[in-house]
Amino acid sequence: MIFPGHVSAGYLVAKVVLSMHPEISVAEYNKLVLLGAFSGWLPDIDIFYYFFKARSVRFEEGTTHRSYITHTPFFWIAVAFLVLLFTRSEVSALIMGLGSLSHIFFDSFGSGNGVMWFWPFSKKKVLFFNYVDKNPETDNVFKYYFLLFKDYLNTTTFYLEITITVVALLAIYFS
Repeated sequence: MIFPGHVSAGYLVAKVVLSMHPEISVAEYNKLVLLGAFSGWLPDIDIFYYFFKARSVRFEEGTTHRSYITHTPFFWIAVAFLVLLFTRSEVSALIMGLGSLSHIFFDSFGSGNGVMWFWPFSKKKVLFFNYVDKNPETDNVFKYYFLLFKDYLNTTTFYLEITITVVALLAIYFS
């Protein structure tokens, strides 16, 4: 999944959690919805480290940013616990944890080689289904990402992402 789907999933997680807490003020509600959207994207922060380490903005064959701890449920459960510890806000911790876990969940749908769901007990990656993940052969970075995106448009994951994004946009429109 890419940026719009992850942000939309995090936003929807926050909306669901907040629907169970009508006592939250409008100002706090707005902050928590943004936290949800941000936490839906946050596991991809490891992309910057990956690019820095590889000294390239291309993914090399057989490598992925999903091999880092930031793409494990264990990590985000620990982060949610720390949010709870430092903020004493169960709602913030729940939104942070579930928003980030939504990212891990959706990255398990046909993208790359999966996610390490059972880390630290196992580094085996879990993938619910897969499409042919082609790594375009080109030195032009813009062409590389264009070709990656073009292949992505023909996947089930893309249609799942479009659905989540449309639902989030409808939720924004009708709220």
